[in-house]
Amino acid sequence: QPALTTLPFPLMTTTMRGYGEQLVAGRMTLAEFEVAMRTELKAGTVAQYRFAKGGPLAANDVTSVNDILTRQHEYLSGFLDKVAEGGDLAYIPERAAMYAGAATEAAAEGRLSSAPDNGTVEWRGPDGANSCADCLRLIGTYTQTEFAALGARPGTVTCGSNCRCQLIIHKAA
Repeated sequence: QPALTTLPFPLMTTTMRGYGEQLVAGRMTLAEFEVAMRTELKAGTVAQYRFAKGGPLAANDVTSVNDILTRQHEYLSGFLDKVAEGGDLAYIPERAAMYAGAATEAAAEGRLSSAPDNGTVEWRGPDGANSCADCLRLIGTYTQTEFAALGARPGTVTCGSNCRCQLIIHKAA
């Protein structure tokens, strides 16, 4: 199986950064920003999951996507609370763009949803030294049982939405 790029869609990153820029410039209210961010987050998460799975979403897939969105909405709510407090707003566009990276977790879950029970899962890090300590520790190949016991996915470790690791599914020989 070829490697699957799980980097967030460049358009999603640009769009979310743009929402942050509009908020900082006063061209968007905080309520409008929240709606726009939630909408983009849902669309990108569903698209990455479906792309990685390679087909339509079944009921269990919808549950997985909703679990991811619930976590991301909690983070977004904290971010919105901080923005509402005021202060220096310069960080908002880049912080908003980081939410596109949350789609990395959706891609990993989508890829796992189509994995054969008797195959293996390879945790592959990005080239270079751009991995957190958790990712460096997790790089390797696991049986399905071993991987399930890890309880980690790209996007859920220390580097969070900055994670650029991939899961590669290998069918049994």
